[in-house]
Amino acid sequence: MQNYFDEDVSRGFHWFRNFMSDEEWNKRRARVEEHIEHAIMSGHGLSSLPEEEFLRVNFDRDKIVWYLYLMDTCLHDANSYEPVAGARVIAIFKRIGEHLEELKAITDVNKKVRRLIKNDPSEADAVLFELLTALLWARNGYQVSFLPELKSEKQPDLKAVKDGKEFFIECKRLSKASVYADKEKEKWLKMSRHVVHLLAAMDLVLEVIFHEELSELKETFLLDVLKNKLKKKPKPGLLLTNSKVTVRVSGVNYNQIHAHLLNFSVRNPSPQPAELVGGRRDDSFGFTHGVAADHFRLGSGLGNNVFIDRIRKAYGIYWKCTAPASVEKKARDIFAHLKAALQQLPTVPNSVIHIGIETYDGPEVEQERFKKINSTMNRFDIKGQNLTWVYCHFFQSYAPPDQMYVFDESSFRFHNVALNVPEPLEITSMIVPWENTEENNLHWLKPQP
Repeated sequence: MQNYFDEDVSRGFHWFRNFMSDEEWNKRRARVEEHIEHAIMSGHGLSSLPEEEFLRVNFDRDKIVWYLYLMDTCLHDANSYEPVAGARVIAIFKRIGEHLEELKAITDVNKKVRRLIKNDPSEADAVLFELLTALLWARNGYQVSFLPELKSEKQPDLKAVKDGKEFFIECKRLSKASVYADKEKEKWLKMSRHVVHLLAAMDLVLEVIFHEELSELKETFLLDVLKNKLKKKPKPGLLLTNSKVTVRVSGVNYNQIHAHLLNFSVRNPSPQPAELVGGRRDDSFGFTHGVAADHFRLGSGLGNNVFIDRIRKAYGIYWKCTAPASVEKKARDIFAHLKAALQQLPTVPNSVIHIGIETYDGPEVEQERFKKINSTMNRFDIKGQNLTWVYCHFFQSYAPPDQMYVFDESSFRFHNVALNVPEPLEITSMIVPWENTEENNLHWLKPQP
């Protein structure tokens, strides 16, 4: 497979990489690769467990080195690149590399990155968001400084100055998934474990939409409602629907899979096997699948360089829960983060908050979340506060098989009309090129790439 070449991504990668010695980089990189190898080797083949339960290549214990590993393999060893995780960060490294000189001019940025590399490797998402926020203000013509953390008093993350006017800035980034969403997925994996043998035996693909919270259903619920329906291979179409669940069924198209494998190298794991087994790509659903396949490696060494030669057996399940209570609980509000951010801001004029949110829970959840955010901002008590503007940045990445990555960003801003401070930022897009964005046009309402 061809390596990806992008001067900006390369420049961003090498800047971070150079904060480590060769010895440290090689040691930490090797730990990432050993973890990937263990995850992949434990995950191949059909199993009584859905593959997502044991196949997790992300290396969260050293997240910044994991991200650097993704960029390293993308640029220098594409055979070992992990596309889904890489799509989340490649656009970030591109933005940093494109404006690297502006970033390096920010006061104490090196101290911030050294602390990330040495002391807080698991905090990569939060620190990268701070770097992107600082860079955003620098791109808008401000002189930007990272402020030191003080034991004696709370302090915001950044100070930005232009034309004699100071702004104090606090950054808050929500984690990728809520605790509720993680527990829902955990329950799903337990439920699906009871039916995968039925699906694999008949080469079936299900689409399961729950109308009730999974926490309210028994672990054997799916088996209980399907076992009589799957005594023999069903015809494609609607299998059952009731107040708790709707299930549609189709079959694995082996002819289509084999034709594709004759012409293309298909990495496993990646989105491509799931799309081949399921017959479509739909990021609004979760997808659990298993394959019994013959594999081969491309290139030398360890890593995510395992590819499928032939699929002998497969099953798949698209799933999601649209129960109102589930949607409401997954649609995390920003209230707690907003409250925590206000506590960090000084009682001086011109304070600003930036909040970063990833939008991976589907359009129903993101619409509900957006309603919550608007409601929170309209009722949030900022009397006696010098909060002038709040910027919410929504991010989502995709890893389609025919592209290295696709990255969406939407931004929405709120103004404290009581203080009536003019908007300080002309450019509000952190990652996606400004000319490619439409402010307040929310990307989860658009067709998926």
